[in-house]
This record gives sequence, structure tokens and C-alpha cells, in this order.
Amino acid sequence: MDKDKGFFLNGRLYPLRGVAMHQDWDNKASALTKEDFDTDYGFVKEIGCNFLRLAHYPHNDYAFRKCDELGIIVQTEIPWVNVCGVKADKSYFENIHQQMKEMISNLYNHPSIVMWGMWNEIDSWGNDNRFQGSLDADRAVKETDLLYDYAKKLDPYRSVGMTDDSNYMRPGYNTLKGDFYSENRYNGWYYGKMEEFEKDMRSNHEKMGVVNVSEYGVGINPFCHTLDPMKTTKLGMGGNRHDEEFGNLFHETYWRQIIKMPFLNFTSVWVFFDFPVADRLEGYMDTSDGETFTESEFRKFTNDKGLVTRDRKVKKDVFYFYKSLWNEKVPTVYITSRRFTKRLADEPLNIKVYSNAKKLTLYQNGKEVETMTGSGEDTGVVWNFKPISFKSDSDTFKVVDDNGVEDSVVFSR
Repeated sequence: MDKDKGFFLNGRLYPLRGVAMHQDWDNKASALTKEDFDTDYGFVKEIGCNFLRLAHYPHNDYAFRKCDELGIIVQTEIPWVNVCGVKADKSYFENIHQQMKEMISNLYNHPSIVMWGMWNEIDSWGNDNRFQGSLDADRAVKETDLLYDYAKKLDPYRSVGMTDDSNYMRPGYNTLKGDFYSENRYNGWYYGKMEEFEKDMRSNHEKMGVVNVSEYGVGINPFCHTLDPMKTTKLGMGGNRHDEEFGNLFHETYWRQIIKMPFLNFTSVWVFFDFPVADRLEGYMDTSDGETFTESEFRKFTNDKGLVTRDRKVKKDVFYFYKSLWNEKVPTVYITSRRFTKRLADEPLNIKVYSNAKKLTLYQNGKEVETMTGSGEDTGVVWNFKPISFKSDSDTFKVVDDNGVEDSVVFSR
């Protein structure tokens, strides 16, 4: 891991780009079968990523065997999450050391694992009288340094680090022992603007050295749509509208910044699959026309930042954005906003496509409309055709690449 050039594998520059995953299935929680793991890692193979952050605890041994098999590089971590308060006692930290010992001892022989994680977001959240009192930053630094030394004693060969969410601004955090320093960033969702993501990561790089982006993402309901996502999407905790079009713009904007930062050793989207969170009530308003809404009981109490829904039935638009970026072996042509089926009659249609093709042609009701050579933008996979008007009450739009791979949708006015 190089602080300026990024990640190297066998002497070759090998940027790690991927996703974070929970071990979770609908109606099963963490009790997955081998068939469930095979299904999930089928998604991993399809999207074409080369890195996984398996959070926030060691997953089943079979998951790591799948990563060994697929050639996926992994960071796994112990479940020291959020809490390090002024009332923490000795047994708490003894347990954390025991967790580290068990993780390294049990998983040591998996070649996919390159990084051990010590903690995630030891910050203000969760540090109150429900648990151990207010945050004890000095103790967090002291115990992290002890844990680092312990982990390196158990395994001197792999990298050991942590995941922060404060830009390492807590007292003493800039001196923490670690081989890498990951950061969870949600600029433009919980705070600030999405365009400020690069600025924050460059600051972290200058301060900490070897840095990664361990989480970035946004709530996406694939059944909620809008023509004006920057105005209608309800940001952050508790928002009932998580328009899919906002999620598309968010991930596109972040990726344009990521490619400007070669020093990032790894980046991982939060998260691959939607998962339940009991104290969330957000992202549950559905609409196929941007005008009429229904409440979905199924989508309540969900962290919907996933690229795929929890039931594994819907790959959201951004799944194909990343597939176009990462899976060079499989031609991808995907028309976005395909579930936004009903449009205003007097609004021109903007046909946007995610594709790793070199040339795309758009057809409307079988008639050729426009051919593009190259996407004409920084990511290379976001294609925006010229606005087009309806020819009838229900039009079929088809996009074909230069090898005959195609995708089609029907939009009605």
C-alpha cells in the first residue's frame, strides 16, 4: 500500500475498487446457507469489482472461500463499532482483543484477506448514557495503539488499520497507529455537498498518509422517481423520498472525483445489498410517474443505500453504472430510469445509458434517432442522448452497441 500511488499487487499498480457487504438475507438475518452465499457472490462476480470490505464483523468462513476462489481482495474487521465511552471498563477491551485473536487465528490462511480492521466510526454516535457515557477520544487512541500492536504480533505480514467518519479530527486521531486510514464519507447526503468529497479526502491524505474510502453512498428507492432529483429527494436520516435519479447523479459525481485521486488504495460503496435497521423510517414512498405516491410497508425500516434490493430481485440503476466501469469482459448496455414508466406529455425525454461500449445507437419505435461514439464525459460509461419527444402515447426506446448488445424500455405519456 503506497500513500501516493495507491495499491500494488505483485509489483503492479492495482487500484482496489469495490463494495462493502453485510452478511444478511431477508427472513434469515445472518443465518445464510451456502446457496445464499453463492447467490451473493454471483452478484459480486457480475459487477466485476476486485475488492470487498466485509463489514462490520468477520463473515462466515465460506464467504472468504468464495473470495479466494474469485480472486477478490478483502478487508475484514472485528465488530468494535461506534462505542468507546468514559465508562468503558477493562473487560470491554479484553473482549475486543479476544475478537481480534479469533478473527486472525480463524481466517489467517485465506489469501484473499489483505487487511485487518480494528474499528468502525469510533465517534460521537452511540457514546451516551445508553452505553458507556460520552466519547473518550484519549482512551480510543490508547486502546487502538495497543490493539494495533497486538494484531501485528499475531500477524506481522498483513496491513492493520481502522475506519473513521470524522476526517480524523477527534483529539489524537491524527497520531493513531495504523498501516492504513479509511474514511466513511457522505458529502451531499448527511452533510455538505457531494462535490466536496474530493476536498475532504485530499485533506485526509495529506494528514494521514495511506488512505481509503471505506463507505460512500446514498439512499436509493428504485421505485421512486423524479425529473428534478436535486429538489425532490429528501436527504439524510428520515427522508421518505429517495429518488433513484438522485442516487444515479450521486454515484456518478463521486466516481468523477475518485478517478482524480490515484492515492486511494481502496474504495468501497456502502452497501451492496439493502439491509434492515430498526430505527430508520425512510425511503418508503413509491411513484412511477413522479406525481402520485404510495407508501411501501416493505421498504420501511431499511437502509436502502444498496446497489441491489434486500430480496435480491432488483438491481438498481447504479449497479449497472459500476458494472460498466468494472466488468470489462462483459458488454453492458443499460437504459436508466426504466421504472420511471409514465412521463409528462410535454416534457422531452432524456435517455441516459450506462455502457462500456465504444459506440451506441438509439432507436425510437424501431427508427434510428442518434448514434454516439464515446460517452463524451469523464467516467466513460455515462451516455446522454439528445432530448427526444414522444411520437405516440407509448414509445419503445432501444439502444444498441457496435457488437449488437442491446437494451430496450417502454415509456408512456
